[in-house]
Amino acid sequence: MMRIRMVPLRRMYELTLFRVQGDTLICNDMVYDFSGVEEGDVLPWDAMDNTWVTSNVTRVDGVLEFEVVFPTAITGTCPCRTPAPSRSRIRISRSRPTSRRPGRADP
Repeated sequence: MMRIRMVPLRRMYELTLFRVQGDTLICNDMVYDFSGVEEGDVLPWDAMDNTWVTSNVTRVDGVLEFEVVFPTAITGTCPCRTPAPSRSRIRISRSRPTSRRPGRADP
């Protein structure tokens, strides 16, 4: 599992693909493999291409924790241009098969 904090920063590029597969994060065409980060380890942010990852990567209680750039618009009237501060977190976990039968609504 990963605990990722999205940090809004003005950028001239867009985040068009954001995917987590196990201990791997994919941001557009950049692939970050964090499988070598063991419990208590710290992977310094400057030890990797930091186009997207903006903090050290750590594993605490089995959860990878770090920050990723959330590019905001430089011009225009996009509401994401000046996002409001938020305490919400994006929590991404590994996909698990469900036992839900087709045609049944989620509880």
